[in-house]
Amino acid sequence: MKKLFVFALAAMLITTVITSITTNLGGIKNAYAQIQAGQSDLTLSNLIKQGQPYQGSKSAPVSLIMFGDFQCHDCGRFVKNTEPQINSTYIQAGKVIFVFVHIPNKGFDSWPAALAAQCANEQGKFWQFHNLLYNNQGPIDSGWVSNTNLKKFASQIPGLNTTHATV
Repeated sequence: MKKLFVFALAAMLITTVITSITTNLGGIKNAYAQIQAGQSDLTLSNLIKQGQPYQGSKSAPVSLIMFGDFQCHDCGRFVKNTEPQINSTYIQAGKVIFVFVHIPNKGFDSWPAALAAQCANEQGKFWQFHNLLYNNQGPIDSGWVSNTNLKKFASQIPGLNTTHATV
């Protein structure tokens, strides 16, 4: 029954195409094009191999995938209201692995936010950056995720190296 609940929740989160991301803009565009063309293999091992951020045990019996855009207000609501409950109830208990897949399609500012988050992911700081972005979310394409603001957000995370992260 719990598996069905989690799968139903995952199905509700899928509102657009699936994508994978690398740390360069060309890589994101190529991955996004592959997804749109139906050429992606959506398995847990492939998502992890592609560098998608995840939390929880790789051996958890259920995989929950969030397809998100940092400018998506429904995603922000989910992150603030539902994700903490899923984390404490299922992820921390080893019942669910939670994977974030970037869908930077809400506007021009979506791409830099996704790239910056992937840079944080490479340093093991994705979830802190993810929460920071969603907690400071502004209107779509209003400049709230400009390079200047992304650097300000990154500077709030202890130990996050921003010297090589140019979006």
